[in-house]
Amino acid sequence: MPPRESPTPGCAEADLYCPAMRKLLLLAAVAALAACDARATTQATPARVDLKSRELESCAATMDCQDGLRCFDQVCRRTDRSIQGDFLAALATRAEASGDLEAALSAYAESIARYGGDSLKVPVEIDCAYGRALVKAKVNRERAELAARVLHRCLQATPVGAPLRAMTLANLAELSELGLDPAHLSAAEAADVFLSKAPSTPSSAKLTVGVSAEPTPGGKSWPVLSAKLGSTDLRPAFVRCWETYYAATKTPQLAVSMGLKARYVQNPEYEDEGRWSISVDETEGLTGPDAAADSCVRAALEPIFKKAEGVRDSFATRLTLTIQ
Repeated sequence: MPPRESPTPGCAEADLYCPAMRKLLLLAAVAALAACDARATTQATPARVDLKSRELESCAATMDCQDGLRCFDQVCRRTDRSIQGDFLAALATRAEASGDLEAALSAYAESIARYGGDSLKVPVEIDCAYGRALVKAKVNRERAELAARVLHRCLQATPVGAPLRAMTLANLAELSELGLDPAHLSAAEAADVFLSKAPSTPSSAKLTVGVSAEPTPGGKSWPVLSAKLGSTDLRPAFVRCWETYYAATKTPQLAVSMGLKARYVQNPEYEDEGRWSISVDETEGLTGPDAAADSCVRAALEPIFKKAEGVRDSFATRLTLTIQ
């Protein structure tokens, strides 16, 4: 068989240094490039600004967040923070967890004021926490109205799908019985009055009576006396006091406080005779529905104090009865 001729005269078939062979390879490479997408690029296309995540929305990296935000734990968060404002908010959270609501409300208010003093926008999570604490103090109508106002601001700043939004709506729902009109929540601007509907009357069947003393007396007498004060025998009288007070104030909590003293009284005629007695301080500074409620509760307690059954220790304390 005769030998096969080389495809290019003067060149071996596998000789890549042959000019004719290099020309063939170059033409093949050009054809391959022509088949590729000319629009392809190795540079990453930046995300559209209108698609970037807002505060508290999810993210995979900081580049997913709008300007001024950084991605922490897959959530876009602000970095322009007031250290003092955040510290005061931490104090408020601690006080609220320990049950000191008054201290918590004061610290939250100071935190918000500190942010204003630093010319920074109040973080939405601090606003929401302040509104939540105010809801716990809703027995005060002014605080309930302020709670609605703060939580409306929180709701407007919280994106749909964020857990904080669901918590805010749950807190607002607790104000519905006080007359919160949900129509106000849809508006971007704050309403003049959020609790604009007539409040619903709480059922007296669910009323509870709380008994506390500061300081708590020692000895065995106080547990016996406090059990009598919170017994079901006095409940009908307490309910009547509460109903009258609620009708006048629309406040679902009635609290009456009074100074209480227990002591042994010697019979002046016989040295070996005497009895235990309970005395109550006079009411001072109360007017209107508060004075009427105080008199009503004291009248209900008078038979218990007059008999002083079970009292065998001397003590002085301040009694507070809470009906709610």
